[in-house]
Amino acid sequence: MLFYPAPETKLSDTIVGFLKTTDVSKFLMDDTVIIKEVYDNKYGGCIVVVEYATSSMGHPTFMLEAIERHIAVISLDANGKVVSAFCIHGTGVWDLVNQKWLSA
Repeated sequence: MLFYPAPETKLSDTIVGFLKTTDVSKFLMDDTVIIKEVYDNKYGGCIVVVEYATSSMGHPTFMLEAIERHIAVISLDANGKVVSAFCIHGTGVWDLVNQKWLSA
C-alpha cells in the first residue's frame, strides 16, 4: 500500500513544511515542489523524489538573482515524519537533515 500523509495534508505540503525547517529557508522559495516519483518503502512510509527551485539576491546596487533548481530524495516514515533527505548538487550530496556535505 502506497503511503501518503494524513488526508488533510497533501504530500507536497509535508515536503514544503520540511524544507522550511532546513537551510533552504535562507533562500527564496515559492513553496512549490514538483513530485517526480513516489516509492513505497518496504519498512513503511515512502521515498519521494522532488524538484524545487530557490533564488537569492546578490548585489546591493544592481539586480542580481541566482535561480537554482534542486533535486532531493526524501524518506518519510509511516507517520509522515521525514527521516532522511538528500539534495543532489552536481557531484555532491547535501544532507538536508544534518546540514552537511556527504560528498563533493
